[in-house]
Amino acid sequence: MKKYMVLACTMTCLSIFADDTINSQEVPSEDIKVVNFCDLTENDLEEIIQGLHPNKIIEFLANTMLPINRYLKGALIHLVENQEKWGTVEINQTFYARYTENELLFSSDLTEWKPLLEFVTGEASINFSIQDGQTSLVIGAQTNRRL
Repeated sequence: MKKYMVLACTMTCLSIFADDTINSQEVPSEDIKVVNFCDLTENDLEEIIQGLHPNKIIEFLANTMLPINRYLKGALIHLVENQEKWGTVEINQTFYARYTENELLFSSDLTEWKPLLEFVTGEASINFSIQDGQTSLVIGAQTNRRL
């Protein structure tokens, strides 16, 4: 359940920064360079996010395990951060991401590119629970690739 919650928070955060329209500027396919997410340096990622390398495509390979970094901030709900690790997220299906002029686009085949909300579908939920004798708020999500 925690995996889904973190993935939902991550995807929500990505969608906030992504523009919902597909960029009309295309990069010729011969100029495309696929780079695995795990091989990126902090500087590489920052430059890609700034749109400086629209020809670089970030690859998220299936069966990759990524550590979770999270935040949830807002006037309604705010996550009180602590030093505990939340674990990891497992990528179940290979997908790709790229930034083009401040747009974050996703693909499963390196051909068709879509904004996040056109690429994924799913459900989000908030529920109340008692876990280990303590009341808790359960925030969760299920995300799937939109077909």
